[in-house]
Amino acid sequence: MSAVQTMLVPFSSSGQENGGVKIEVTAQTVDPGEAVRLYLWGASPDALAGYSLTQGADGLGAGTLRQYPGQTEARLFDLDGTDGLKSFDWPVVRLLTVVAAGHCFVVDGNDVSVVALPGEDVTRFFRLSGNALAPAENAPKLAGSVLATAARSAWCREWRWTTPAKPAAGFPAGTCTDDEDDRDDTAYWFFLLRWGVLREEFSMELAWNDTYRDETSEEEGEDEDTYAVVFCIDTTGSMSGAIESVVEALGAFLNEASSMYLNIGVVTFGDEVPYRRKLDITNNIDIVSTFLSSLEGFGGADGKENQLDAIRTACGMFAGYNKRAICLITDIDYHIAGDGGDSETEATPDIVNAKLAEYNANLFIACYDTYVTGEGTSETIHPYNLLTMTWIGDLEDIMTVLTNNLVRELEKM
Repeated sequence: MSAVQTMLVPFSSSGQENGGVKIEVTAQTVDPGEAVRLYLWGASPDALAGYSLTQGADGLGAGTLRQYPGQTEARLFDLDGTDGLKSFDWPVVRLLTVVAAGHCFVVDGNDVSVVALPGEDVTRFFRLSGNALAPAENAPKLAGSVLATAARSAWCREWRWTTPAKPAAGFPAGTCTDDEDDRDDTAYWFFLLRWGVLREEFSMELAWNDTYRDETSEEEGEDEDTYAVVFCIDTTGSMSGAIESVVEALGAFLNEASSMYLNIGVVTFGDEVPYRRKLDITNNIDIVSTFLSSLEGFGGADGKENQLDAIRTACGMFAGYNKRAICLITDIDYHIAGDGGDSETEATPDIVNAKLAEYNANLFIACYDTYVTGEGTSETIHPYNLLTMTWIGDLEDIMTVLTNNLVRELEKM
């Protein structure tokens, strides 16, 4: 029997003290030897100029300068009635709204005046100063708590680092560990330089996932049915308002389908090749829930997205399961090879159809009507075993579709 154990990459971020830039590594599971994206976010291209990254003794270069518009940061700040600055975690470029989270008031000697009740808009009292929330000019200095939302900078440098193919065979250069005999967790050290001068160092711990992906063929495997569902979720800017509803709907689906002993994976996508983030198939619902709760929408400004590569990625996660389904959640049509859009995909519907047939995977689609009836319809992607689920946009409708239709169709497989 052959099995591949995947690695868990934890979410990590650091920075802001180094010229307003912030490093991010998104939480995901990866196969040994798979590439991981690392991001350095900054307020502008100038703020990101001159940076390079190394892992151990291996240089990763200057990365690629990219834009991912449409992201926001919301932070709860406690105000003390002074003009002190309250810093955002991420590089931000514009203050959007400030809402009173509790009673906001002004203290003048022994007098206390209530300025805003919980839920009231108090944006007029504030401005953005650098990367921090500050009182507006001539505005009263409020005390209380507020929820401030700002537009994050779209600019970042993006690197790809290939994880070790065989970490158990020995630690590669730049790897640190407290106990060389313990290979359950290894820390890989990265060094961020600007104009050749070290600005920051950080480590990424790769922990072995406790779920093995069995690569035994179906003929060699057990007769018992093993269900696996991979959710391919569009996380571009147009989905920002819907992602929270989608996550709630998926939570309800997981509860409804718990008696089926499902194994769940997640692939998120935008224009990138082959995907944005991936959670390998697992039966640990807590891991799935944590991953889903971290999703947010950004980017994808050219319209079409890279659904096809996301589906191909999902198919590659199915080895060892004999009941396989993909649920695609999106609001737009897909890129194909050579269409001139923002995606560099080399995929076509024929390639994806062949991949679905190879893995005998059922494709279900939750989307707006326009996607199903427009050019490049869902039927073009996969003409058989297709459940077309109309997504009107209301949370209750999405939950009904997932908990009723999808569970029913899975039981037929």
